[in-house]
Amino acid sequence: VKIGDISGDGSIDSMDMYQMIQHLLGNSVLTNYRLQASDINKDGKIDSMDMYQVIQYLLGNSKISI
Repeated sequence: VKIGDISGDGSIDSMDMYQMIQHLLGNSVLTNYRLQASDINKDGKIDSMDMYQVIQYLLGNSKISI
C-alpha cells in the first residue's frame, strides 16, 4: 500500500483527494487498502489532517512518507 494513493493507480493525485473527500462527507466508504492508504498521518483515523497532508503534497509543499 502506498500511503496517499487511495485510488491504487500508483500516483497521488486529485482522484485520491476526491475519494478522501467523498469518504469524509459520508458519500462513500473506503475499505481495505484504500482505507489504509488514506490514513496519511498514521493515527488510526481518516480526518481533515489527512486531507490537509494530501493537499500540501499536491501543492508541492511537503512529502508523504511511506
